[in-house]
Amino acid sequence: MYVNKTVAAACLLGTTAALGVVTPASAAQDAVTVKITNQAGYEATFCAADVLEGRCLDGAKKGESRTFTVKPGSGPIEVRVVVKNGGSVFQNFTADGPALNIDAGGSAQNPTATKAGGHGEHGGQAPAPTTPAPAPVKGKPMFFSADLDGEQEVPTPGGPAVGDADGSAKALVEVRGDRVTFAVEWKKTAQLTLGHIHQGVAGQNGPVKVNLFTTPMPETLSAAAGQTVIAPLLADDIRKNPAGFYVNLHSTDRPGGAVRAQLKPLGKQVNPLDIIKGGKLRAFSNGAQEVPVAGGPKVGDPDGQAVTFVQPNGTGVDFSLAWVNIDAPTLGHVHQGAKGTNGPVKITFFGTAVPNGVFAVSGTAGADKTTLDALKKSPKDFYSNLHTGPFPGGAVRGQFTTHQ
Repeated sequence: MYVNKTVAAACLLGTTAALGVVTPASAAQDAVTVKITNQAGYEATFCAADVLEGRCLDGAKKGESRTFTVKPGSGPIEVRVVVKNGGSVFQNFTADGPALNIDAGGSAQNPTATKAGGHGEHGGQAPAPTTPAPAPVKGKPMFFSADLDGEQEVPTPGGPAVGDADGSAKALVEVRGDRVTFAVEWKKTAQLTLGHIHQGVAGQNGPVKVNLFTTPMPETLSAAAGQTVIAPLLADDIRKNPAGFYVNLHSTDRPGGAVRAQLKPLGKQVNPLDIIKGGKLRAFSNGAQEVPVAGGPKVGDPDGQAVTFVQPNGTGVDFSLAWVNIDAPTLGHVHQGAKGTNGPVKITFFGTAVPNGVFAVSGTAGADKTTLDALKKSPKDFYSNLHTGPFPGGAVRGQFTTHQ
């Protein structure tokens, strides 16, 4: 579903979004009506969220508005603008009263969210000074794809096993400046253990040049997206000669390489998150929603945010998660419990750590019929919870709502 993928992308600050904070003179009321108006020429999804839950509405074209009601208390209101086939931004605002009007502007690739009338000549209020965001990566992005299978692997006499006869994968790679952003979706392979870009032409093996992930993927996953930094000269080499590089995915039963393919230029812009799937149930997560237990493990990463999508199926759920400003998740769960209370684990998204550098995953997890029926009937009584090394009790948490 389009909106699921793009809203997930809005969470990925390192690649597609910028973060700012607006600090007005007075605190927000208990309930605030947020109106976001599209002042630009693009089509976008608009989202508004308080510290506990959020909602998104898509399809807003120039001149159109979307209206939300949130209850931020003394906390901020998070506003997101996610452009169709473009960039995204989210910013935190505090309302001066019971209404908050936001203008979405900027360009399709660099959208903005500002208080309506907040442009000097209208006497509006400018954002308070904040710590500058990291400088954007310079350079024109180039996009590549690779269709991987076992037949393209090249065995080495006496070397480790290669070539999964049934396995396949699709890789999307963006190279911009010294950043490599990637997404990989795989099928019918054993558990993946390593992901690389090697230098070598078709039919020949070559050295590893880019580490996409260096620890095993959890067994429940079937897709992942991430980012890594490489030497500028290597990035130039990939851009100039993609056919001289190949993506290689290794697995437990094919340690030399399960599936492989050469990079091919796409000639068009793509979002690597297009291969990350979504679902009808959604949870916006942050550290403020975690509920500490006296004497229990540490919870609540103050900087972390995440979004979870779940689609119940006959025997479990298809899921997607994207996160920012937290360590690599070590566990991912669905718990049964209302807002402000802790509850038991009902579904395990993954029971082993996600590799460093990965910021979004999709997969399938099993669940019993009783849990699935209860989740579909009352999603607000379930929450998504991501655990990390520094916050073993839970880094970010969010209650589920039904996507409209």
